[in-house]
Parts: sequence; structure tokens; C-alpha cells
Amino acid sequence: MNAPRERPLSRAQAIDESEDAIGNIHRMDTDRIDLNLLRLMRIVDQEGSVTRAAERLGLSQPAVSNALTRLRRTLGDPLFVRSSAGMEATPRARRVLDSFDAALGMIRHGLGADPGFDPAASDHMFEVLISDLGEIVYLPKLMRHLQAHSPNIRIRVRQLARGGYGHALEAGLADLAIGYLANPRGSLRSRPLFTDSFVCMVRRDHPVLDAPLTLERYLQLSHISVARAGARESLVTASLGALGVERQIALVIPHFAGAPQIVAATDLAVTVPSKLIDAHTAAGVVSIPLPFAIPDIRLAMFWHERLQEDLAHRWLRDLFVHLFAN
Repeated sequence: MNAPRERPLSRAQAIDESEDAIGNIHRMDTDRIDLNLLRLMRIVDQEGSVTRAAERLGLSQPAVSNALTRLRRTLGDPLFVRSSAGMEATPRARRVLDSFDAALGMIRHGLGADPGFDPAASDHMFEVLISDLGEIVYLPKLMRHLQAHSPNIRIRVRQLARGGYGHALEAGLADLAIGYLANPRGSLRSRPLFTDSFVCMVRRDHPVLDAPLTLERYLQLSHISVARAGARESLVTASLGALGVERQIALVIPHFAGAPQIVAATDLAVTVPSKLIDAHTAAGVVSIPLPFAIPDIRLAMFWHERLQEDLAHRWLRDLFVHLFAN
């Protein structure tokens, strides 16, 4: 009667066993292990014969025997013993072979075709760098779309100084950054989204609306300045400085978010990107074209090149283009 073989391990058991079996191999010096010997060992086990294994491999019988001898010495185990059924693997060899099969299966899975990405079913979490202004402009429309079409997708917004965007993307701390980067790192990819211009925001019944806004009248207003900690001189200040003038600043705040509510309740004015006005049309504020030139803001999305072909990431980028590009 043929000697019974051990019951094959499940995939989970094989992976657990691999820690012991492969761990022992590492302690024996992995540089001495030729992984082709493990494949040879698997074929000997399948054939139950060194001679048949040699024929299948296209090698001589002595060559296969010598290879097994090398592996026996390395692992410190006979690996196979003769029985009436042929060459039977020892318990140690069985553990190694099951670990080898599990590892090979995972490698094949990793090298196989991408399983795809279904945004309607996925619960993927995306880490996105967006400024406070970006939260106002992007998030309402983005989340409405996700709730309607991809309800399980999750977004985690992070805010960093713009100078930290490149490091965060390279380090994998964020998947996507939305904004303006003057000198993006060479490892980053980008895609323009839209161009925005600056306007002056005042409350709907502000006295300044009685006549066209000239530079003189603009400079007579009391202004809110949005100045983030550590940020460089604003485009507004720089543009006025080029004309040799400066505005009267009554309030300095670190974020755009509170500006519409403050303006709606006071005679203060604030110079902001026009899309902030669009997002607050019901807040009792209006926009006035500026009486001087400020360079437009060109906003884009940035990501690390390692995510270029990732299907989930490509979907997110395409979604931002669909919702916000102009």
C-alpha cells in the first residue's frame, strides 16, 4: 500500500509555515540558495523519481542527483526518502515546497493582469493635498459627485505649506496635490486644471459700487489681507508694489475661508480668486474687476510618477479633469 502523503496546506497555512521554513533558509545564508533548486525539488516531488524529473528537465540523472545533494547539504535535511510509491518528501521538504508554492502564487498574482478598478464598488481612500481655498472650490462638487456615483470612495484632505507638496508626494504621504508649484520636482507629473483671475470682493450694498472702481478708490478702501504663515509676499501686494502704491490693511487672516462672511458684514474689501466669489454667491457678496493687473493663477494637479499607471489614481485624475478643468 502506498504511504499516505501529508494533507496539502491551505494558502494561509502555507504562508504561515513559510515564515519558519524560509526563515531557516535565511539563517543558513540565502546567498547559497539557488531558487532553481527549489523548482527542481518541486519536479522531483511531482514525478516521484529522480530519473523522470531529469527527463522532464532535460538534464542527466547524475546532474539532478548532484543538485539534490547540494540542496540537502544547505537545508540539513534528506528532503526525499525512498518508498514503494517512489521518492517521498520529508516533512521538512513538504514545508519548504508548500512555502515555495505559496510564494510563487503571490509572485504570479503580482505579475498578472491588473484586476481593474471599479469606482462604484471600491472603498479606496485617497490622500489629497488641497489649500483652504481649494476646499471651498473643489470639495462640495467633488463630494456631490462621489455620493451619487462612488459612495464608498473616501477622501482625506491634508493641508501643508506649498513647499512641502513635493516631499509629501515623493514620500507617499499624499496621492494628489492641487494647486500651483513654481518648480515641481523631476519625479512629479502634472496636468493643468484651470486658470483663475483676481477680483475685489465687497458686500452687495457697499458704497464703492456707486461708481467705477479706480485705483484711487481701491486704495481708499480698508482691506483684508490673506497671508499664510511662512508664505511669500502675495501677488496682490507684489502687483501694487510694482506700481509704487500699497493698500490700507485693516485685518490680516491666514485663510480665505472666513473672508466672505467678514466682508458681507462690514465695509472691508478683499482681493481674491474669482472662484471664491462663485462659491459664495448666496453670502451677500459681489465681485468688482480690479483697476490694476495681477497675474492669473494657473492651477494644476500633481502626483508622483510611480502612480502614473495606477488605475485608481488614473480614475481620480480623470475625475478632477472632468469636474474642474477649463
